[in-house]
Amino acid sequence: MICSNCGTIIQHTDSKIQYYVEDKSHEYGYIMQRKDIEISIICPGCQANEKMAQSG
Repeated sequence: MICSNCGTIIQHTDSKIQYYVEDKSHEYGYIMQRKDIEISIICPGCQANEKMAQSG
C-alpha cells in the first residue's frame, strides 16, 4: 500500500490474496509470471493533516 500524499509504503503479504491471484490466473488459463499488487491509500498521518487544514 502506498500513501498517495506522502509516499509512505506499507508492505503487506497476505497468503490468501496471493493464492487467490494464482488461482484466478490458472482458472483463466494464464501462467503467472509475477505478482505485484499496488493499492493507493491515504495514511493516518496525512488524514490528520487534511483534517487540520480543513478546520483552518
